[in-house]
Amino acid sequence: MDPPSARPKGPSFLSDLGKATLRGIRRCPHCGTYNGTRGLSCKNKTCGTVFRPGARRPPGADAVRVLTGSRAQVYSVRHRGHDSRCFVELGLSDTAIETPEGTLITQLSSGRCHAPACGSAAAEGEDKQCQHMKLALGCQAEATPLPLKSSVLGSVQAPPEAKQSLWELATEPTGPLVQRVTKSVLVVKCKASQRHSLGYLHTCFAQHRFSCSCWAPRGGHGKEEEEEEDEEAPPPRCIHFLACICAFTSDESLAQEFAEFLAADAGGCNQVLDESQVSLSFQDWLASVTERIHQTMHYQFEGHPEPLVFHIPQAFFDALQQRISSGSSKKRLPNSTTGHTSPTQKEPTPFTIEWIPNILPRSRLGELRLKFQYGHHGGPRPAAPSRHPPPPAPPLELPPLSAIAFP
Repeated sequence: MDPPSARPKGPSFLSDLGKATLRGIRRCPHCGTYNGTRGLSCKNKTCGTVFRPGARRPPGADAVRVLTGSRAQVYSVRHRGHDSRCFVELGLSDTAIETPEGTLITQLSSGRCHAPACGSAAAEGEDKQCQHMKLALGCQAEATPLPLKSSVLGSVQAPPEAKQSLWELATEPTGPLVQRVTKSVLVVKCKASQRHSLGYLHTCFAQHRFSCSCWAPRGGHGKEEEEEEDEEAPPPRCIHFLACICAFTSDESLAQEFAEFLAADAGGCNQVLDESQVSLSFQDWLASVTERIHQTMHYQFEGHPEPLVFHIPQAFFDALQQRISSGSSKKRLPNSTTGHTSPTQKEPTPFTIEWIPNILPRSRLGELRLKFQYGHHGGPRPAAPSRHPPPPAPPLELPPLSAIAFP
């Protein structure tokens, strides 16, 4: 053992630092990895422990299994960037293996990546497993189906062809019409085509913008690509956008989250109505009463209409009583009153108000009846229909039939 004088010494300016500590770092309680005290989540990628909420995207965002309603294993996998995704299809295939004992049939995992670059590599004969398939093999997350109300789907403002297509897609047994894979990316069912052979596509609602993979890629150079672009160029509101809007409208929390897109597409689906903001004022009700009286007093009708009946709150009747009795020392509503409706009228026309309170005691609703008559100014009044039916017409007198002799 070397004597103490022979040990190497540090620089003189570090001689007063003292004993080393763990200040500034902390150990992850889940995996034991050391992290900085300011770290938001564990730096061990296989751990994923979050120290502060919202610090890391939820696990499973890289690969999410799509609900297909069948044994087909379809995954939505992050492709490039934050919101760009592609589909991966996994399955089992029977493979024959020659052994000394004979041919052995076994099932091996097989798959297909629908990313354009990976599809080109597979066409060239490369059997190397791409990164998207590796993510799909380790997937443990599942998409969230979004609810869809038939009433909302039926009220969507769209051409009849688009509404029919939405109904057909929604009623197919191949999983939900719309399902959520990330905060801003949704998977929507579509008609199977060369570009979307699985019958699914991605839509994105992010950064105040909407994008859909049904939009044809620009910049094609081949004739077939130009024809495909002309055929698949979507309208400003594609059917997949309408499907998402219907799903947002069917759920109150989603309607609040995507309120910006619902407000921008006010004609798409009927918006969720805030019932607390809907009310009928006394002035609005009184205006409707006046309009009904005017409709009843039509010159083509006789002057004895049926009573007008209204079921209103007690507060409305109190306000009506105060308005009619204003200027009088007695704050009470007369049971009936009279008036002249034409200069040639000899007897006044009655106008009767009947009020029956608490027809519905719990709601404090009463019944208000208005009985009135009116005359016709200028020209004779139309004759009132007779209450007695006219006498029947006399029977026709026909000569008696005579016998006709046949030769």
